[in-house]
Amino acid sequence: MVLGHLHLSNTLNRFIYAFHMPLFFIISGYLYRRPACLKNYSLKKVKVLMSPYLLWGCVYSVIAAILTPHFFISFWKSIVAVFFKGTYDLPVESALWFLPAMLWTSLFYALIDKTIYSNNKKVFVLILLTLLGCSWTNYIPFRLPLALDSALSAIGFYFIGHCVKEHKKVLELPERDLTAFMLVTVFIIIDGVLILKNNTLNIRAGIWGYIPLSYFNATIYTWIFYRIAVLIDRKLNFVKRTFLFIGYNSIIYLCINHLVLKMVMKVIKGKFFPLENYSYAIESLLIFICSILIMCLFVPVFTKTRFRFMFGK
Repeated sequence: MVLGHLHLSNTLNRFIYAFHMPLFFIISGYLYRRPACLKNYSLKKVKVLMSPYLLWGCVYSVIAAILTPHFFISFWKSIVAVFFKGTYDLPVESALWFLPAMLWTSLFYALIDKTIYSNNKKVFVLILLTLLGCSWTNYIPFRLPLALDSALSAIGFYFIGHCVKEHKKVLELPERDLTAFMLVTVFIIIDGVLILKNNTLNIRAGIWGYIPLSYFNATIYTWIFYRIAVLIDRKLNFVKRTFLFIGYNSIIYLCINHLVLKMVMKVIKGKFFPLENYSYAIESLLIFICSILIMCLFVPVFTKTRFRFMFGK
């Protein structure tokens, strides 16, 4: 997500966007458990996901208004962007849209799972909603509020995650690391070519290219990262602990990453390196590392103090 917001190159962005947001929906579907009480489940989801969205949406609206000469006009435009445009036109934070999108996705999925008992009917409804969301921007001249159309388009990823959990043993690779490594390498190459052949995937913008191929690419690369995670779990304990720390506090990184990136870029970009290509790569890597470290330092502030309410905790 942070690499995607650096906008290093169009080709790299095409690879990152092909899986980085679908991965979150697939993982969420994998972690889904049918709720005993739909009302309690919904209230908990609203608190965890909408509280930080509304709060940080207001914070970034104020920041955007301060940075322009017309405070109230800019503030109003930003508030409209928060509620009706998936945070487009909000100049600071572009990842917040994911929070209401995940809320809608999880609520729709739980409702369907609880009320439709036939598996065939359930799959039909989920596919129908997914196609509606993926096709929305192609045929309808306006976006739905609070990233609802993005949520509908991603509900298929949520379903895939849940299916993977249900059939996990069937999808496991042989235990031998060499065999797993060779298979992962082959899939990286094949799916990499398919990603380049397809149009850029952007769930937030409603850009899908060829829908089945976009879904296939995102699912395969999510599986690739799962295999890499298995290897890290076995071999690299420090990296494992670092990823667990980031994953557990992912909502904090989601809410502040764009702001931190912009601040770090303001300090570093063009200040220490000439503009040759290799220096640009070093500069971008430095911005990335500094941003991650700063966000890691902020985590205790937001988790061990009264500020944790800002993230629905």
